[in-house]
Formats: sequence, C-alpha cells, structure tokens
Amino acid sequence: MELPPDTVIYPGHAAPSTVAQEWECNAFIRVWRGLDPEGSEQCTAMGKPATLVLLGADYDGGTKAWIRWPDGADDIVPGSQVQRTA
Repeated sequence: MELPPDTVIYPGHAAPSTVAQEWECNAFIRVWRGLDPEGSEQCTAMGKPATLVLLGADYDGGTKAWIRWPDGADDIVPGSQVQRTA
C-alpha cells in the first residue's frame, strides 16, 4: 500500500484495480486503516475459539474472514470455516 495511488494491481482472480481503489473500497484495508471499526463477535474458526474482526465478500461470491486468536495473532481464513456463535 506504499505504492502510488494510481498503480494498477492485477490480483489474478478479479479485474484489475488500483492502490487508490483498494485503499478506499477494500473492507479489510479500511478496517486495517482504522476507518471502519473492528468486529468483536466471538466465533469458532477452523474449530477453535476466535474473535471475528471482519467477514467480507470474496472474489468468488463467497466470504473471507479476518479473525483474531486468543493469543492476539490474526489470520484471514475462508468464511466457510467460521461459525458464528451468536
């Protein structure tokens, strides 16, 4: 994200984008930047307890999840591997 805003990005699984577009529209980057709040919902991810920071749309029509483990480590996992407890 340190590249110039007009730098074109070719993710390989979706249409080309730019650093500026991702900076403003990508939900994961927006949370990482502190523009949108982190989630705090408790969940089970990959069979283990975790906190759901963000559940977002994926390029293939599914979802991906930013989760935080009890030790403070973060991971991005397929949304299908997250079970919401509420």
